[in-house]
Amino acid sequence: MMVPGRLLSCLRSRARPVSFVLFLLSLLGCGSAVKKRTQIEVPVGYQQVREATLEELVKIINDYYARPANISVSEMEVEFQEGSIEEGYFERYRRARGYLIAKRPDSIYVSIQNPLTRSTVITMATNEGSFEIWVPGENKYLMGKTNLKPNNKRPLYNVRPEHLLSALLIEPIPTGDSAILHVLEEDVDSSSKYYVISVLEAPAEGTQAASLKRKLWVERSRLGLVRQRYYDAGHLVSTMRYSNLVQVGSNIVPTGVEVERLEERYTIRLQYQHETVAVDRQLKAGIFQIPFPPGAQRVAVK
Repeated sequence: MMVPGRLLSCLRSRARPVSFVLFLLSLLGCGSAVKKRTQIEVPVGYQQVREATLEELVKIINDYYARPANISVSEMEVEFQEGSIEEGYFERYRRARGYLIAKRPDSIYVSIQNPLTRSTVITMATNEGSFEIWVPGENKYLMGKTNLKPNNKRPLYNVRPEHLLSALLIEPIPTGDSAILHVLEEDVDSSSKYYVISVLEAPAEGTQAASLKRKLWVERSRLGLVRQRYYDAGHLVSTMRYSNLVQVGSNIVPTGVEVERLEERYTIRLQYQHETVAVDRQLKAGIFQIPFPPGAQRVAVK
């Protein structure tokens, strides 16, 4: 291999023994390369990083995010996207309007309307382990159990109202339970630094492997919850992303919510204004049920 003349000259000029580091430095000194420094703006999420312990972070989640017994949104924008990277396509539906009511532990009512005519596109409800879905355009009334696995090729028909529950009514992080473990780590991206809380189920008797159940990302400049992930025995089930955090009473509520369901191959995004959100309202009996429309086609989902 031919050695460039400039490099060969540098090598000859350093004939006496030197350390490897000094040798490399001497090569750089003999070259004509010019260092170039690029000035960048330090993100706010880096400038205002706050410190917190695991115990403090758990208390923030439980005291400010996980307290409401119910939440109501009188007007929201809904965006639905189906498909996945594995399938090689994404299809985004036209943005619609709607409203919702959700109550712990397992009840939710969602109505989505045509943005132009305000007519109902779909109404969904879940209560006590069962769901109901009314699709006026197809004159179909679907019923089933919430623990059903997705079996439809169209992701739109795999949507279940209960998929939104854990995103809208954030669950407290269990404390004082020896079967639940908490692990704290740090994460970073191009705009912010994060604390990440992992919630694990302790190994069962006779085994050594703990089971990952949930992860929560807390952005460190505001100590605000920005992401959640749920797992089933370590298998990723859903990802929730939060934005535009506001205070409603003594609670912190995200007014931007995104839910991505991998197995069902869809993503749903909700956006609403601060003034449209209410927590812990007095709710009417039967609000989480959809009366059967006369003449509708009843479909039992199995």
